[in-house]
Amino acid sequence: MNGFKGDATDNITLAGSNIINGRIETIVIAKENTGTHTVNLNIKDGSVIGAANNKQTIYASASAQGAGSATQNLNLSVADSTIYSDIHALSASENSAGTTTNVNMNVARSYWEGNAYTFNSGDKAGSNLDINLSDSSVWKGKVSGAGDASVSLQNGSVWNVTGSSTVDALAVKDSTVNITKATVNTGTFASQNGTLIVDASSENTLDISGKASGDLRVYSAGSLDLINEQTAFISTGKDSTLKATGTTEGGLYQYDLTQGADGNFYFVKNTHKASNASSLIQAMAAAPANVANLQADTLSARQDAVRLSENDKGGVWIQYFGGKQKHTTAGNASYDLDVNGVMLGGDTRFMTEDGSWLAGVAMSSAKGDMTTMQSKGDTEGYSFHAYLSRQYNNGIFIDTAAQFGHYSNTADVRLMNGGGTIKADFNTNGFGAMVKGGYTWKDGNGLFIQPYAKLSALTLEGVDYQLNGVDVHSDSYNSVLGEAGTRVGYDFAVGNSTVKPYLNLAALNEFSDGNKVRLGDESVNASIDGAAFRVGAGVQADITKNMGAYASLDYTKGDDIENPLQGVVGINVTW
Repeated sequence: MNGFKGDATDNITLAGSNIINGRIETIVIAKENTGTHTVNLNIKDGSVIGAANNKQTIYASASAQGAGSATQNLNLSVADSTIYSDIHALSASENSAGTTTNVNMNVARSYWEGNAYTFNSGDKAGSNLDINLSDSSVWKGKVSGAGDASVSLQNGSVWNVTGSSTVDALAVKDSTVNITKATVNTGTFASQNGTLIVDASSENTLDISGKASGDLRVYSAGSLDLINEQTAFISTGKDSTLKATGTTEGGLYQYDLTQGADGNFYFVKNTHKASNASSLIQAMAAAPANVANLQADTLSARQDAVRLSENDKGGVWIQYFGGKQKHTTAGNASYDLDVNGVMLGGDTRFMTEDGSWLAGVAMSSAKGDMTTMQSKGDTEGYSFHAYLSRQYNNGIFIDTAAQFGHYSNTADVRLMNGGGTIKADFNTNGFGAMVKGGYTWKDGNGLFIQPYAKLSALTLEGVDYQLNGVDVHSDSYNSVLGEAGTRVGYDFAVGNSTVKPYLNLAALNEFSDGNKVRLGDESVNASIDGAAFRVGAGVQADITKNMGAYASLDYTKGDDIENPLQGVVGINVTW
């Protein structure tokens, strides 16, 4: 409208429309006159304006000169529609009484992709943007310019900020502002159950110069990168009453959002809380040792069964073993391990004047399914064993064993807050040895008591692999496990069979405590050291002269370990 004078209102409705090319403009040029022009533009009912690769412009402008003044009002309503369009509010005055352009934009249940700009030309020119998103609307864009702007989000709406933005007021209710790619500067900030998404691995901030109030949850996707604890992700003024909380992760640790003495909010490392990546690489380092120690216990069960049997002269045997394990490392990584495996072996027993010898070999296959935090993995192992036992007629016995194992490890690291999933894998070899000594006392009426002590040692080769391009190094993982206990049982006959049920009580201690794992430039101790107690029950039976069976079930509990269920079931055939 050139030379416009007076007041006028126009109503425009686009319902179910599809405008791919074109420009929507409302322009008032008052020259030396005075005028107010109002346009009510309604875009609704599935309308589509522009395209992702062809953005349009919705343009509102007011200008005047001399003694003239002009006001342009654009009330833009978008409902149940999609618009790819920039919004421009322009005000120009040339020695005039003043010009004002007001754009009031209300977006409901819609998607908007585009930027919002204000332009002022002349010292008496003013442009204002008031943007309101509601009912799960999504906006992808930024705000910039010399005019005034305010943004309000409510009822599940999202603003994905694409560039540095400046507004006078920002209000968030049950909605989300995503500033992972930008910084937002605002005069005031009010939040009611609001969410702020940041990228803690880079510098993107919400900078509030005036009053900040309400409650705000702050999310940052987990990362393998270290977080700069000096970066204020929320900067506030002196009158701030804002309560902001959040947790993310970077490198080996989690970071908690903390308000500093200056009132600003920073992500601060919490060395007592492992990150998903940290928890996983520690669990992957320790899990093969857990599996290897369980296999050593399984082989020891075979040696115990021969010692309790009256008929077993050696032969072929097979055992199923498995258990649920819960561990916590020195680096605060807690993980669950569910192990299942089979061991097959053969041995022979030589009788001597003062006792007997038992010599044999075995091989085993085991798989451990591991879960930790949001991540998971598995360890598959194939092991070869050799063992030798010496039993004396006076009740003293000595067991020895050695093992070699190959372990394949795979895992998926799921980073916190939607940080994505990273795959990892490596192979390692392990070498172990065990010696056990004890004494069997019998009362002649079937009761037997068997105190014993056992020491086992294991070492796994060090490995190097990568998580999403970040180097991971695990030192040689060592385990030195001591055990002292007593077995109490009773021997009685059932028909032509002999059955020996027993109870077992033992104390264990893991001595090794220097197993380091490094991710990038940070390292952590993945050892599981300390004491634990084990209680269990079992039975050995000579079913026939040439066949025997045995089974045991144990429960183990310590400060950093709990095996709620660990068992062995075996059958042997002798000749």
